[in-house]
Amino acid sequence: MTRGIILLFFLCLTNSVLGDSNKGVKLYESGKIKEAEVQLLADARNSLKKKDLVRIWHSYTQLAWYYHMISDYRKGVGFSLIALRNARLLKDKFKIGKSLNFVGWSYSQIGRYKLAEEFFKKAIYLSSYIDKDTGKEVVSIPMVWGLASQELGHLYIKIGKVFEGEKFLLKTFKLSKKLDILQGISESGAYLARLELLKGNLGKAVQRQLLFHFNDNYNYPRKISKMMPY
Repeated sequence: MTRGIILLFFLCLTNSVLGDSNKGVKLYESGKIKEAEVQLLADARNSLKKKDLVRIWHSYTQLAWYYHMISDYRKGVGFSLIALRNARLLKDKFKIGKSLNFVGWSYSQIGRYKLAEEFFKKAIYLSSYIDKDTGKEVVSIPMVWGLASQELGHLYIKIGKVFEGEKFLLKTFKLSKKLDILQGISESGAYLARLELLKGNLGKAVQRQLLFHFNDNYNYPRKISKMMPY
């Protein structure tokens, strides 16, 4: 997952929840990296004092995001797990799924691939179900399912399970096209381009990469806001 998509997914999330508590994110965006950390830690302490589970989840998700962005993935794992625990206390499927993805991605970054796979699969299971009549998978929370499937596909390719990885990336790509999620088209297309290069298919790789560049210029918050469960 590129840092750009982390920021975009995160900002879409935080702009939908407790919008005035995003000072730390804004500090980071303005290049004030250390000040952002101080602000985010202060926000977490305040949320604990107020014993507000939504704010606690929100502040620890922000901290997980921050440490992802500065490549301190071990801290990112810890704060992601705290956020996940609070999401489960809230019994909010979207928040649980978001936290599952954060935990999975954090584990992937420190080489704990088996754990990463486990959390991505949990996010997929949470955000979809099998239709009893058709036997087909139905996606119920696209934001969670799409990111989990994409990152699981990327993980599989990283560890040499190319066939499984391609399967998940193609599923993500097709859903993104169906729902007109341009960032999903862009990111999954970029991953598929790298896969084609690994296979030696230069022509297909170029096509996928062109798709990535074409869809990487758009008003992402406007597009993705249609998928938010708020």
